[in-house]
Amino acid sequence: MLLGRGRWQGDERMSGQRLLSHKSVDMMRANFLTPVQRQIPAFGYPVWRAQGFGLGVATIDEPALQIPAGYRSAGSFSWPGALGTSWFADPVENMICLFMIQRRAEEPFPIAKEYERLIYAAIDD
Repeated sequence: MLLGRGRWQGDERMSGQRLLSHKSVDMMRANFLTPVQRQIPAFGYPVWRAQGFGLGVATIDEPALQIPAGYRSAGSFSWPGALGTSWFADPVENMICLFMIQRRAEEPFPIAKEYERLIYAAIDD
């Protein structure tokens, strides 16, 4: 529904029905961080250089600055879990990806970035 800017994209009975206004979803996916806030590291990484924060999700607006290196397109939005789970939606590629793991660690789990790399490598235009 967030990828469809508020329209349900599930089963055929409800497909296409609007559940949220497109303006609400656009605000969720917008960046509300100031330039000063974007300089503050998160978990020791300058993650806010590449992404801002909307109303409930992080959103990529500078894809080339993703740290650690990522593959998400501009406009992609996501949220990570505290113990390694994560999801992201990429409107350019029209896809949603889920990564389900439970792992507590100081450093990011390298398989999460490898998962993302493999997802994008599998795209066949």
